[in-house]
Amino acid sequence: MKLREPTAGDAERIHELARSAMTASYSLSPQQIENVTTDQFAEGRVTDLVDASDDRVLALEDEEFDTLVGLTEGHVDGSSGEIRWLLVDPEHRGKGVGTELFETIVEKLREDGAERIDANVLDADREGAQFFEERGFERTDDRQVEYGGESLVEHRYTLDASEREMSDDTGEDIDRRK
Repeated sequence: MKLREPTAGDAERIHELARSAMTASYSLSPQQIENVTTDQFAEGRVTDLVDASDDRVLALEDEEFDTLVGLTEGHVDGSSGEIRWLLVDPEHRGKGVGTELFETIVEKLREDGAERIDANVLDADREGAQFFEERGFERTDDRQVEYGGESLVEHRYTLDASEREMSDDTGEDIDRRK
């Protein structure tokens, strides 16, 4: 697996990846999924995303099959980082793809000055909520969002730098909350 920044040439695969990941995990109708993926992952939007200097977009490529198997998008505003999307191809789940993308995007957001990290998870994505909760995030807010004419509930999960679990050089976990 190779971690890299996506290019505009990846736009079609990113749209397919988003559709596939959402179909497998989200409690949304096929039309809702199409509306969300077209709004957020259509070719023009992906091109804007990969060209944006203030966004961090990372993809994980399966070099054996020469295809993207995961994607994450994040952004920093002041001392707040935000993970907007974390998507993994259903055929590559359980292989560490999501964890690698998550750990890398958090590291990049911290490098960009984020002291607090927020993760946005649609209510229809129960697996996503569980993923962030297992990593120490707490649900802190709910809001209505609109993607492609679809009004959906989105939950915000937060991890403060002072509360996150770290590991030292020996690999032992250090709980900074104590």
